[in-house]
This record gives sequence, C-alpha cells and structure tokens, in this order.
Amino acid sequence: MAAVPTDVMLPDTVDFGDKLTINNQGPYGTCTGSGTDKALECDRLIDGETINLSARFSYLVACMMDGSEPGPDTGCSIQGAALGTQKRGVVQESDMPYWEFAGKTKQQALRAFDRSLPSDKILAMALLHRSQSAVELNSHDAWTKFIGTGQGGAIIGTDVTDWFLNFDGMKPIARMLGRVVGGHCMAFCEYVTMGGQKVPIGRNSWGL
Repeated sequence: MAAVPTDVMLPDTVDFGDKLTINNQGPYGTCTGSGTDKALECDRLIDGETINLSARFSYLVACMMDGSEPGPDTGCSIQGAALGTQKRGVVQESDMPYWEFAGKTKQQALRAFDRSLPSDKILAMALLHRSQSAVELNSHDAWTKFIGTGQGGAIIGTDVTDWFLNFDGMKPIARMLGRVVGGHCMAFCEYVTMGGQKVPIGRNSWGL
C-alpha cells in the first residue's frame, strides 16, 4: 500500500452517494463485518468497480480469526475482520446472503441465526479475493489524507453506552455518557468540509 502523502491538497468533499450502501445488521452483532466490507468496497469504487460484499461471510471469518464462537449478538474484533480479509478473503453478498430477519420479532430472528461456518466451496472462492494489506490510522489528519488521496476507506470502533441503547432521538447530546455496554464499528469512507474542518460521513449498519 502506498504511503499517504504528508503535503497534499485534498478535495473539499469525498462522497460516493448511492454507489456505496450498507446493510441493516438487524438484531445481530455483525457491525464489524459490515464496516470492513464497506471500506473494501470504497477501495474498489475508487477504481470504478461497484461490488456488494457479504457481511455475513466477513463476520463469520472474523470470529474464526478471533478464535471465538459466532453468535447472533457476540460481535467480533476489528483486528479479526481486517486479518480475515487478508488471510481468508471476501465473497459477494449473492454468494453468502445475510440472514433474513424482516418481519420477525427479535426473539424469532435470534433463533433463526445460523452459526454455520462458510462451506469449503465458499472459502475456496474467497481465497481468490484477499485484501493486500491494512494500515492503522491514529489521527483525524491521517484518515482524511488517506481518504482524500484515494487510498481507500477506513473503519472505526467506538464504545456503546446504555444511553445509546435507550436513545429516542430527543435527548440532549450531553447525556450520551453512560455505562459502556458494548462496542460498535462503522465505515468512514467519505467526508465533507464544514468550517474549514474535514467532517467524516459514517456508513452505519445499526438500524439503517
């Protein structure tokens, strides 16, 4: 992967619009798979190719990398997802579709979760499409230059508090602090400029 230039004029906006979409993860803890896929899809969009990767596959492979048992709401690490794309690869959504939860209650959807790992055929197919590398971006300046120079997309992990789980859209932002009850992953592949500052556009699979 090419180094990110340290002195470069960045565009004011990077926005893929409807060319980059993210699945609704529903009641499942698969946000890391979704976020990682979007970052990879962004990389292909830069080269003019539109793809739709399987968040289900990426989540299950990330659990394999983590050495954890996949479950409907157990989640996986960003490191496991990134390593999975390099060691195991990715497949298209049509090759391993996401779990169907529409019209089901949360309890029904959780019971319908299939923890089966990908078949040998799917795993062999994925090996033909492995990511080459990953880079850790530790600052706002680093990721804006990474995105703005067409290097690809980024993923970010954040804590989830009990405030967030009970959010009704009307509470003041100051009440976001609370007890940490889990984590969440989103893709940052785009930004806009507001007041001279590059502001990220998050692609969020939670409830969209």
